[in-house]
Amino acid sequence: MNKKISISIVVLLLVTVAFWFYKSTNEVRVLDKYDFHEGEWVLIKGYYGDSIQYIMTDVNALNDLKDDWVLYKSSQNFATTGGYNVGLYHNKSRKMYMDIINDGEWSQSTSGILYHSDLETLEYDNLDWLNAQHEHWKKVRAVQMEFKTLHEKTNYLDSIKSVVPSELTIISESKSDNAYYIYYVYEIR
Repeated sequence: MNKKISISIVVLLLVTVAFWFYKSTNEVRVLDKYDFHEGEWVLIKGYYGDSIQYIMTDVNALNDLKDDWVLYKSSQNFATTGGYNVGLYHNKSRKMYMDIINDGEWSQSTSGILYHSDLETLEYDNLDWLNAQHEHWKKVRAVQMEFKTLHEKTNYLDSIKSVVPSELTIISESKSDNAYYIYYVYEIR
């Protein structure tokens, strides 16, 4: 009987070590390649198209997230949009985004997959990493605008700054052949 228990313990240890080794070799540290001390960084998260989003701009908090945002390589296909997006912007230009299936409170503690703009499909054990550094996330109202001329865009920004009740943060600016676009947020107090 003792021999069976010893064998069971050894098998359990081997399986645990193999699982740990598999997970550690498949780790993806999503934010490690970014130097948050260079330039202006904004991390934004929320449901796609919702005017309420959450941003983080604190450099130290962003660096702390590097240890929390550890996901895993996956061979699964991400076939649908999840509706919950995370975007990382540097100097008003998007560097990466993630699309996550997040169906509310119950899905926070379940494992799943997400789509990463550079790394394709990744796995996670739960969504606790998404809420790490929660005290540094600011609730904001997000606005996306399109203008036909640069003058129109400039006038709009000048006028909105006097109306918005808090600091305005421009997340991104872009230009096409016939339009100017801005994506900005302001804190909700």
